[in-house]
Amino acid sequence: MSDEPDLAVSAEGLRPVESAARDLRDRLLGDGLAAEPEGYAAAAALRGADLASGAAIVRLTERWRTQVLHLCEDCGRISGHLSETATAHAEWETRIGEDVRRATTAGLENVTPNRALLALGGVDTSDVDTSDGGGAPDGGDA
Repeated sequence: MSDEPDLAVSAEGLRPVESAARDLRDRLLGDGLAAEPEGYAAAAALRGADLASGAAIVRLTERWRTQVLHLCEDCGRISGHLSETATAHAEWETRIGEDVRRATTAGLENVTPNRALLALGGVDTSDVDTSDGGGAPDGGDA
């Protein structure tokens, strides 16, 4: 069994995306709503001139604000999720690996490994303890 994870999540690969999402959220709050006062001022001026487009500009400005805030929330979620993903994945990979090792070795403490059989399976036997001098089922070398 390989100790290498079969699915790797790179914190270095996720960090730029997480940072970009956080930066976009921060910029949206300022830049995305920068024209809001002017939108309401234009709407008030148009309403003052008894033009129906004033109400339309109010609706547009309110809708724009709602969309900017939703996008900010989404960017915050993306940023938060990515900042936790690499850490959580590493913890899961470690725990699962330990569980698999524990499950595959349970009850095998007194079994002497057969170096020849392990070698046939492509397992490096240099660190396999065969302190009884054997390794083959009959106690001798295979």
